[in-house]
Amino acid sequence: RKIKWANTYGPVVGIKFLGMKFVIITDPDLSAPFISRTDSSLPKADLYSSFSAMQGPHGHASLFDTRNVSPYWKAVRKTVSPCFSTDALRKEYPHTQDVAMQLIQIWESSEAVAAGESMDVCDYIKRTTFDILGRSGFEMDFGSLTAHGKPHEFLDSLHKVLLQTSEEALNPVEAILRRLLPFVPHYAAINMAFKNTYKHYDHVMKTIQDKGEPSDEDKSFGAAIVRLKDPETGMPMADELITTNLSAMMIAGFDTSAHSITWALYDIARHPEVQARIQEELEESNLLHRKENNLPHYKACRGRVHESSRPTTDDFHGSSFPETDDFQVVPEPAPR
Repeated sequence: RKIKWANTYGPVVGIKFLGMKFVIITDPDLSAPFISRTDSSLPKADLYSSFSAMQGPHGHASLFDTRNVSPYWKAVRKTVSPCFSTDALRKEYPHTQDVAMQLIQIWESSEAVAAGESMDVCDYIKRTTFDILGRSGFEMDFGSLTAHGKPHEFLDSLHKVLLQTSEEALNPVEAILRRLLPFVPHYAAINMAFKNTYKHYDHVMKTIQDKGEPSDEDKSFGAAIVRLKDPETGMPMADELITTNLSAMMIAGFDTSAHSITWALYDIARHPEVQARIQEELEESNLLHRKENNLPHYKACRGRVHESSRPTTDDFHGSSFPETDDFQVVPEPAPR
């Protein structure tokens, strides 16, 4: 429907729904002026304030959901920006490689795969991105991938928090009911999930802080948040503000990425000719066994991922694109 609107009305479409105004932008080149933090950019919607609950119990806005350009926001942005440089990301590639190999080994030894049974690929990928985030961002092994099929308190609680926060953003009554009816089993379980999630946020922060002052060469996100300073006093930023931005990075770094990767795998499996080109490209570069960080440009692989992301939209509930019954069946690999 949005594509039809774009073809009919142009790349910028304004709509009004339930008394609220929305702007839909379908041209990526036009998105920057709308989402940038400048005096002339559009203000963020009120629903962003609902997301603060999933980032900690104190109600602070993070780098991603703040609604104003404050000295605090500028300080956080300046401190964490080096974490996303090309050189910094390349240094973390071995962590991605190790966890990816772990996933491959799990799948290769899986009885379900050998029997041709269906399996929840998206859940495996979520655990993979979660563990990659832990290792590359904080030098911590969250161990969610090896715990597949078993309870994992941090990931399980975080997933419930993401779903509930999304519900409360769309329906504020949910937030009121959760606070007024904590004795109802449904809300009691959700409140426990929030409590457990906050507990793990604090554990990650304390683990990072206990390591002491990071070296200048350390460009990980964990190192960056330890370096955060209060823009007014120059002293280390308050722990609750550090935790808010730490949690925001964790949330942004694994869930939607997992959905995008899962859709890419699904689309690749549906097109054997594309799968063959990607396999050839990866084997030529020996990707899974490379030790150096100067990775080549993977034209076929990158193109397929981008194409898969185009028609699908991810949120905390999953993908908004209709799923087929065989969506999460592990694809048969192309002949070697």
